[in-house]
Amino acid sequence: RATARHHLAELCRPPSQLGPGVHADRWGRRLCAASEKRLGHVLTPCSHVSCIRISCNPSTAFVPTIQLTPERTFPMNATPPTATSAPTREPHSRSPRKNRMLPLALGEWKQFRRNKVIVFMVILVLIFIPLSTMGSVGGSDSPEKARVAAAFSLQLLLLMAVTYVLFYSVLSMATTRRDEGVLKRLRTGEARDRDILIAICMPSAVFVLIAAIVTPIIVMVMGSAPPVNVGFYILAVLCGIVLGATTGFITSAYTKNAEAAQVTSFPVVILAMLSLTMVRPFLPDALQVIGEKNPFGLMLDLVNIGWAGVIAPEPGENPMSMSFADTLREGGLVAIQLVVWCVALVYVTQRVMRWDPR
Repeated sequence: RATARHHLAELCRPPSQLGPGVHADRWGRRLCAASEKRLGHVLTPCSHVSCIRISCNPSTAFVPTIQLTPERTFPMNATPPTATSAPTREPHSRSPRKNRMLPLALGEWKQFRRNKVIVFMVILVLIFIPLSTMGSVGGSDSPEKARVAAAFSLQLLLLMAVTYVLFYSVLSMATTRRDEGVLKRLRTGEARDRDILIAICMPSAVFVLIAAIVTPIIVMVMGSAPPVNVGFYILAVLCGIVLGATTGFITSAYTKNAEAAQVTSFPVVILAMLSLTMVRPFLPDALQVIGEKNPFGLMLDLVNIGWAGVIAPEPGENPMSMSFADTLREGGLVAIQLVVWCVALVYVTQRVMRWDPR
């Protein structure tokens, strides 16, 4: 940098200071050629410099122009730069977000499909569980009973998809990327932190969305009545995606490596299983309150209220379903609590997320 500043100061001398008998055009061409050679040894190792070109027009005013890259040109004024002046930098223009997200998402999809454990979880959850629970929907006597059985199947499917597909995949992939230094390298590019995190969640979140869209269509074709409040069901699916992703990132902060993910994920899986509506009645009072008020339990309650109009449906029963207005009154508080949980988990994720193993 000091050598570059010295040569730039020499180039900025006006022709009146050259002395008698020195032709300005000849002196300018010779000095430009020499300085271009000297500056090449100083500036070409920099990552932002691709070529150096110095030109001047001594016939009018001797103002050299130094071109460091093909896109950026720096004209030098008559005042030479001082050693204490900070270099000016043009504002960095980011590419559109979709151009940043698509390559990251495609890269995560390739890593997702290469993980045989995650692929097995996807096949088990999204194919085996719906097939094993659809018999109660098709064998119901009335559409109302089929709707209650469908709500039971949907809550089980959504819980397993959020836990075993989304949560575990985000946990293992975030931990592996961090240990390999991939997250640290990605942060040096133009992708923001949230772009990197969303790209990690995107492959498993797409599978959860597909299951949440296809399964209701299948249960209605098999004889289930339409949902009482489909808005609560959609909100439960979206909050479930946020819930599974954030818990995966938070758990990865306390996971040393990919092998330890099988141990650190165990408490979250147990909490999710205790949140099932068919398990809560058999729990002690303290654990029953925990199963109802944790975000997994709120998500399942919102699915039941939105689809069947009841809080705890059981296959084979025909309980009195709530009307649309009653679901708004009963499910409004549950929805608010679930959204507050999601906002809190997003905030905690930003605070505790680890990008470097050290």
